[in-house]
Formats: sequence, structure tokens, C-alpha cells
Amino acid sequence: MNRKEEMYAHIRDCATSGESQKSYCRARGISQANFYYWKKRYRQEHGGGDDFVTITSAAKGFHNGHDIEILFPDGSRLTCGYDIPRDLLRTLTGR
Repeated sequence: MNRKEEMYAHIRDCATSGESQKSYCRARGISQANFYYWKKRYRQEHGGGDDFVTITSAAKGFHNGHDIEILFPDGSRLTCGYDIPRDLLRTLTGR
């Protein structure tokens, strides 16, 4: 497996791991700057992809009806239910 394939595999694994990118990189000895570089290349090559990943309530230990909270780098937060429509979530997050 070449470096590109290796990093693309990490990007896909991180997206479904439930870990933050920072935690994922630290646990695997990957520089965050390097990870973000390859993530940008991956998105360019794959048409940007979807910024959202599916979170199943059973996998995360939550039950339907509980709220999820999204924390943004600027300190703002968005709290909503699991049943929020994807289009509304995109509008609220600007993605």
C-alpha cells in the first residue's frame, strides 16, 4: 500500500471511528498537519464528499430521543435531536 492509499484509509477509518481527528491522529502517531493535508487531497479527489457521518444510537450508547450536541471551533454549540433532517442540519451548520 502506498502512502496515498494508507492515508486515505486513515481518513475513512477516522470518519467512522467515533474519535475526534485529534484523538485518532495521536493514537496512531500521525501528525495532524499531515492528516489534514491528506484529508484535503482526499476531498478534492472525491468531489468534496459528505461532511456528515451517520451516527447510530446503539453504537454510541444513546437512545433515540436524546439530544446530540455539536461543538464548533469558535466555541459555539448546536444542540438538536437525532432525527434532525440532514438538509436542516446543513443549513444550521453552514455546510
